[in-house]
Amino acid sequence: MIIEITQKTIFISSIVLMLLIVIEYVFLTSFGNLNVWLKKRKSLQIILAALLGISPGCAGAFAVVNFYTHNVFYFPALLAAFIATFGDEAYFILSTSPLTALKLSVFLLILSLLFSYIFHFTLMKIKKTELPTSNHYITHSNAECCLKPKNIKISEIKNFSFNRVLLLCVILLIVFISLFHDHSIDGHRTLSFELIFYLILSLLTLYILIVVPEHFLTEHLWEHIIKKHFFKLFIWTLIVIALITVIQHFIPEATIKKMLEKNYFYLLFTSILVGFFPVSGPNLIFFNLYNAGLIPFVVLLTNSLVQDGHAGIPLLAEKKKVFFVVKIIKSLIALTIGICYKYLAI
Repeated sequence: MIIEITQKTIFISSIVLMLLIVIEYVFLTSFGNLNVWLKKRKSLQIILAALLGISPGCAGAFAVVNFYTHNVFYFPALLAAFIATFGDEAYFILSTSPLTALKLSVFLLILSLLFSYIFHFTLMKIKKTELPTSNHYITHSNAECCLKPKNIKISEIKNFSFNRVLLLCVILLIVFISLFHDHSIDGHRTLSFELIFYLILSLLTLYILIVVPEHFLTEHLWEHIIKKHFFKLFIWTLIVIALITVIQHFIPEATIKKMLEKNYFYLLFTSILVGFFPVSGPNLIFFNLYNAGLIPFVVLLTNSLVQDGHAGIPLLAEKKKVFFVVKIIKSLIALTIGICYKYLAI
């Protein structure tokens, strides 16, 4: 159990850390142009966030969380990604029942765009662009921040600073450990989109650590990303993963299935409650029940709408208020859909 908790914590934290490094690098090399360009196109943000969210796994939603906490994306875009995503369960559902996965993805994508644009136009009307957040980027006017990539000769590697070598070794170690993490659910181990994304992200991060100046390593990576964000993120990830793993260990899936009787509203509220936790795995209970013909599709939909896999963990670490606001909004949407289905026979 301890090994499983450690592997999951390292894997999730390392994805977010590398995304932070890459986004910080892209922002600084563009001198804020990317930030300004995206900020002016809020409708495009929503579409882009929804597409990232609907991609299998948590990687796309992780990226949206990083853009939001860095004050690039605004709240409706974040909401779009979190409504669209249904975590690592997507891989299992896609491999087991592609038609159900497609049906679920279409419904969630439509709902994400619909409600995100409702919030978008509502916020425009009341002239409020987003929930309070801060700009996490550090910019300088001096030449130290010039991050134009330079060609590294093999002979120059021996002149790498201790800090640079240490960071490269740490990233390599994290990647090595994470590759042993079971990138699947219920034993379906495949070369998934998330694993491919992780490998590409790792290579890109290593490249950045090799070519950037020392100023980026000390001021941006260590003082900003690691000290201000990563340590807090790692602790929260560890707490959440440990808590969920212990609960799953003492309350097996078979026991939970027996607890779910054929009472519609009991199922509906349980699907929303289970979806509230930022974790992948338990939500498959509802897919298995639906696949066996024991529950209607709407219960699977409401659970998938509320849940967001592990993507909620970095948001919980950085923006606790926003995390609960998103969950409450999604829960209300799911509850409304569930009640309408029951009484209006949608």
